[in-house]
Amino acid sequence: MKSVPAPWLNPGLKKSMFERGKLKKIACRLKTNESWLSYKSAKNQVNEAIKLAKSSYYNVYFAAN
Repeated sequence: MKSVPAPWLNPGLKKSMFERGKLKKIACRLKTNESWLSYKSAKNQVNEAIKLAKSSYYNVYFAAN
């Protein structure tokens, strides 16, 4: 049975998550400090964007109900 996707995930967030994954693959393959810093930066930005989207979704959801 397939689960329902998170309602706060929009196409922009999914694209950012995909890019983060690509950066992780590159960092694991190259193992350079520069590639790891690039991945970490993208990871932090995506995590912050997810937190904001999730909190915004629930604020609107509970305000409407």
